[in-house]
Amino acid sequence: MKKKVVCVVSSYAYIVENINYGALLQYYALQKVLEKEGFDVYWLRYRFPTSQKTLKDRLRFLRHWTKDRKFYHTQKRIMDFVDTNLKLSPKIYFSDTELEEHLPEADIYLTGSDQVWGGTLKANYLCFVPEGSKKISYAASFGKGSISEEQKEIIKPWLKRFQGITVREKTGISICADMGITAKQVLDPTLLLMKEDYPTIQTEDKNKYTFCYFLNVKDRNDVPIDAIKQYCVQQNMALHITGGVAGVNHIVPVEEQLFLNIDEWLTRYKNAECIITNTFHGTVFAIIFRKPFLVLLQTGESAAQNERLYSLLEQFGLLGRIMHRNEAIDMQMNCPIDWEKVSTIQKAQANLSLSILRALLDE
Repeated sequence: MKKKVVCVVSSYAYIVENINYGALLQYYALQKVLEKEGFDVYWLRYRFPTSQKTLKDRLRFLRHWTKDRKFYHTQKRIMDFVDTNLKLSPKIYFSDTELEEHLPEADIYLTGSDQVWGGTLKANYLCFVPEGSKKISYAASFGKGSISEEQKEIIKPWLKRFQGITVREKTGISICADMGITAKQVLDPTLLLMKEDYPTIQTEDKNKYTFCYFLNVKDRNDVPIDAIKQYCVQQNMALHITGGVAGVNHIVPVEEQLFLNIDEWLTRYKNAECIITNTFHGTVFAIIFRKPFLVLLQTGESAAQNERLYSLLEQFGLLGRIMHRNEAIDMQMNCPIDWEKVSTIQKAQANLSLSILRALLDE
């Protein structure tokens, strides 16, 4: 019997232009899960309309090549990983009109996970999909605890066209309820896999290190880098640190940063003594690899994203892993984690999430 085809609309537009390990790995995990369930899956290659480069854009890119060569080299390697390991739509789309005029073929259209509903991008709400086709979401995130009334008015009729909606954060249920829409909470797809399901590299490196993954670092006040360095010295460990879109240039020089491919990033998690991060998926993979970790809450404009962290940590009974800047890092890091309890929660929540997903796919 021919397998049903699932078209996944997620964060492809974002990861093509930025380094973001979590955004990519959530699709990697979702593809693996759907394939195990017997579906053919592909990731819709939708780009932001502004992504079509003009000659001026290309010249600007070349001028900055020397300055940002590590970033661009890493981005190329990540896209090589995508091309090798992930299934993609044959066509790249740059507009809603293109999507409507050249409809991607599928039996089921699925949006999620990550912050697909952080704004009003019509493709992420499957607006291009005609009536009569199945439209569902898996672990869609609004990225924050509440959205504006204006956004609600825009997206409400779009969400009403879905046959089933699941969200990643508990607050997503409330946001949907405010629009008269029923939603269920499920795990981020990355948590439906175990650490053995992710590609890592066999290495003989026995040196101990703390691995740090930070995003949205605008200045030195965002991350207590001196205290982290002092902790590593006290523990006789190296410090391995990496960032995303703009790197972590405000807290460490470029030559001290790591620019990693996907399997290299995962390997750093696998072999680290401990993790310090301020990101959702940075926290997720500390849980997956069962590493002692601390979560640094974000400040300023990006503080709204902390809702995702609170939701995740509360779900796993790990709110105590939030880092307090006025307390010694070693005292906080050494506080034991009941990994048996975490494993029990993950297994139960994964089973529930899979049962909900299966019901949506089979309806």
